[in-house]
Amino acid sequence: MSAFLWKKGCLQLERELVMKSWASIRTKLKGLTVNRVSSFKDDVEVILNVMSGMGADIFLLRNLLGSSFELGTSYNQARSTLVNKTAEIEKLEPHLKAKEYIELMLKEKDVKS
Repeated sequence: MSAFLWKKGCLQLERELVMKSWASIRTKLKGLTVNRVSSFKDDVEVILNVMSGMGADIFLLRNLLGSSFELGTSYNQARSTLVNKTAEIEKLEPHLKAKEYIELMLKEKDVKS
């Protein structure tokens, strides 16, 4: 009988730890922005590993969070690429204005001729 009570007590402690871990993940997810996804991923992975180590079936949760992190990473990469392209275009802008000015001058010269 005492072994049964001990096992029941252990299961209750494990359940409480899983619930606390999940509450921690939920709290972190509430304030999460796409900018912070990659830094948050490591924290969540630690919590998921603890939950998994306790025998909790977190397969679907891990997949869902993994997909979210992948989307966040893709978004950050796309945004970074856009920023780089924008910087390149801004560098070319004076050249484009000079080209437009020269073309305008050439047209005016042709009209006068």
